[in-house]
Amino acid sequence: MADDLVLDIRPGTAFEQSDLEIGVPRSYVDEMVETLREAGLAAEEPISHSSGDSAGVRITVAFLKAGGLAAVATALAAILARHDSKRLLLDGERVDATGYTAKELERILRARYPDGRQQADPTSRE
Repeated sequence: MADDLVLDIRPGTAFEQSDLEIGVPRSYVDEMVETLREAGLAAEEPISHSSGDSAGVRITVAFLKAGGLAAVATALAAILARHDSKRLLLDGERVDATGYTAKELERILRARYPDGRQQADPTSRE
């Protein structure tokens, strides 16, 4: 039996050169990376996470063009629709995303990340 699908979305980092990071259980990493890439995003599992069996693998996501949050929302909607046992966390805070469309998920992401991602770190890339 696969782990419950818990997607933990957090702001990206300048060090990883990512716009967002998505934490997923190890058993969902390949599916998540593939779905994000199909949505037109650069998605990678950092080398530091590629070995071992961790329940908290972080996937880095970089927006390749305008509309990055819409692409993330589309990918999330696809993943969430395929799994019954799922939870969505934004910065560690649980969000009920049951039955949400990509448009509704995009609205939730934009409320949390109005400029595409949080810009609290002045050294982060724009």
